[in-house]
Amino acid sequence: MKDAIRILEDGKVLIDYGPVTMTVSAYKKTVPATKLCQEAFQIVETILKELKRDLPILRQYAPAINDKELGRAGKKMLLAVRLTNNPKMTPMAAIAGTVADLTADWIYRQGATKVVVNNGGDIALRLDKEEEATVGILPDLLNPRISKVFRIKKSDRIGGIATSGLHGRSLTCGIANSVSVFAENSSIADAMATQIANSSYINSPNITVKKAAQVDPDSDIADQEVVVCVGKMTKEEIQRSLCNVKDTAKFLKEKGCISFAAADVGGEIVYYPALNDNSLVKQFYELP
Repeated sequence: MKDAIRILEDGKVLIDYGPVTMTVSAYKKTVPATKLCQEAFQIVETILKELKRDLPILRQYAPAINDKELGRAGKKMLLAVRLTNNPKMTPMAAIAGTVADLTADWIYRQGATKVVVNNGGDIALRLDKEEEATVGILPDLLNPRISKVFRIKKSDRIGGIATSGLHGRSLTCGIANSVSVFAENSSIADAMATQIANSSYINSPNITVKKAAQVDPDSDIADQEVVVCVGKMTKEEIQRSLCNVKDTAKFLKEKGCISFAAADVGGEIVYYPALNDNSLVKQFYELP
């Protein structure tokens, strides 16, 4: 298993094992906790074994699942997805965020004061009160340029950040280039990003959809239509999609599921809450 772990720098390692490609960073105050990051591999391995066992259940739609049949990771995934109130979502929508969360939780319990686990873009943060983390969001998953950067502290109560949308690792039912969500933990952020991204869909001749099974025969949402291509959208269509996104983000914020969301549709970006009406984003800055 040594080949699955690579030290990137003091206090930061890459774990590349099976479906997981994650960076794990940890500090005990100012001291890099490199060994602790390496030891986190055993947690990742345990989680993946459990998820493999529960996979047939986790690929079902949430209302059909009895949580007593699931292990710890599966229950966490199911809980996150149920918070969306979407009966056509499986717990798989929260898998990457859940793996990040459980890994970060273990490292934090070992005495780290700052933990950042990035599982393919789904990020889990664990911070002591004197620590802060700097996190950027991508407006477009095809464009690696980060335009907005946030400084997050423990008092912000942000334990997870996740991004979903077109050209991501998973299929999407929406047309958003990206949706980034800040939430209590990464599992919830993962599910909520999927839900908000899905809500960006509108009826338009400029959008091409296919059954998920035609794109990926092994998809957990094989019977649903997913977006495979988005042509040039009109301004009215973009605004209609962004209104859907904002309404969904508002609903989830009022439920206490998310703290903040940012979405890009057709190059236009919406934030909820707005940048000038959100205590969290008073700590953001723009890159030149």
